[in-house]
Amino acid sequence: MMEKIEDLGKSEMKLLLLLYMKNGKEEYITNLVKALKSPSQLEKSINVLMRRGLVRVEKRGRRKYVILSEKGKRVAKNLYEIFKIL
Repeated sequence: MMEKIEDLGKSEMKLLLLLYMKNGKEEYITNLVKALKSPSQLEKSINVLMRRGLVRVEKRGRRKYVILSEKGKRVAKNLYEIFKIL
């Protein structure tokens, strides 16, 4: 159980929260690069979240979108509540 939590580093949590605050709607990957400020870190974070079943990536034309899964929405909602308390 702890290794599942340890996989979610600061960048992964930030990405989940960014997507959650968009009301769970998809986000164009270029906008996420601007938010995380590192394309390589974004790619790593997306891969970690995809392995955990928290996000999926859809390609439409030449654009890629990151979308929260139902499980991802639940995790992001709980993270949001935690950060509100802190």
